[in-house]
Amino acid sequence: MSASNLALALGAAALALAAASAPGVSAQTVSTVVSYSDLNLNSSEGAKTMFKRIRTAARQACGDEPDIGDIAGFSGWSTCVSDAVNGAIGRLGAPMVTALNEGHGSAQPVILAKAR
Repeated sequence: MSASNLALALGAAALALAAASAPGVSAQTVSTVVSYSDLNLNSSEGAKTMFKRIRTAARQACGDEPDIGDIAGFSGWSTCVSDAVNGAIGRLGAPMVTALNEGHGSAQPVILAKAR
C-alpha cells in the first residue's frame, strides 16, 4: 500500500447477520482501495473529501441499502458501513478525517495555545 492509497478491508459480516435465517450464510470480507494522492489531508477540504470517499466506498462494499422497513437488514447494513468507516479511518491516521468521523463537525485544525 502506498502513501497515497488506503486499502479498506470492509467486513460485510453484518450483512450476513441480517440474513442469519438463511442456511449456509457466512461472513465475507470485501477490500477496495481509496486513493487520496490528490488530497491534502491536513486541509479542511481535503479531509472532508477523504471522509466522503471512505463513506462511499464502505456503502458500496456493504451492498445495496435495504429498505428502511427491513429493520434487521437495515440494521446489519448500517453496522457494516459504520464498522468499515471506523476501521478505515483508524488505519488512515489522519487527525482531521478522524475528527470528522467522531462528529466534531469541523475539519479545522485544533489550536492548543496561542502566543500573546
